[in-house]
Amino acid sequence: MTARSHTRNYTSLTDAILVTTKGLSPAAAVTYTVEAPMPAYQNSPQYRLWNAELQQGRVALERELEAVQPR
Repeated sequence: MTARSHTRNYTSLTDAILVTTKGLSPAAAVTYTVEAPMPAYQNSPQYRLWNAELQQGRVALERELEAVQPR
């Protein structure tokens, strides 16, 4: 596997929930829409995320995400 391969294959506009919220504000969103894959960070795939309801964006590593059914 190369550093750029994504094992879970999240696609754009897939809903995901953050598995860990350690270090996040209690007001931070937990469920996000995966907008796009980003370059790997230390051989770990990462994704750009967006929560439209709270207007919050973030980047998370793949291991921090779990796919959920769209609302």
